[in-house]
Amino acid sequence: MTITFVATSLTETEDPMETTVALFSQAELCEAAGIDHETANNWIKRGLLETTAVGRRKMRGRRFFSMLEIYKAHLMNEMIEHLGIPPSHCAEIASRVITEFVRTEKLTRIDDDQEPTFAIALVARRRGKWVTDLRFGNKPLFSSKETQQFGNPLAILPISQAFTRVHRQCVKLLRTSSESRRATSIQQAATDNAAPAGAMAG
Repeated sequence: MTITFVATSLTETEDPMETTVALFSQAELCEAAGIDHETANNWIKRGLLETTAVGRRKMRGRRFFSMLEIYKAHLMNEMIEHLGIPPSHCAEIASRVITEFVRTEKLTRIDDDQEPTFAIALVARRRGKWVTDLRFGNKPLFSSKETQQFGNPLAILPISQAFTRVHRQCVKLLRTSSESRRATSIQQAATDNAAPAGAMAG
């Protein structure tokens, strides 16, 4: 009896990640975004986080999320923890800056080692509403004219750094999952190729 194993490299180049596709479980979202399951459940029930359809349909009893939704959860958690902004407001701010950032940097598909342009988001409360302004590159943060115009406190969100942090976590999760699936496939192949008990007799 000969058992054949098909060797595959665990470091082979992967296809670019589709950042809007459902690739991650709720447990993986929590791990990559740095939140607990109770918080995730609360935000999902309140509509602050959205599950992503798999094959154009929602999976009953299972929740899947895109990398961008994990990115949103991470930004929300950072604003709540460090700025004390309510979750519903954080969701509004995060959605707005992510939409602009992804569109500008074309981040719906991204290679494992790709990093976006340095960017920050300025966040302020004006006339009862949140306003955001994305700034790209290493240019001066404010012009002298802008400095004179600001009358309210400002918060600065490290948009590109947060994206890279979440992206690396997601790449790691996908590689770990891929390696686990490969190991399972090899074990299954060995089982399938093994002769049934008693087959060698007679």
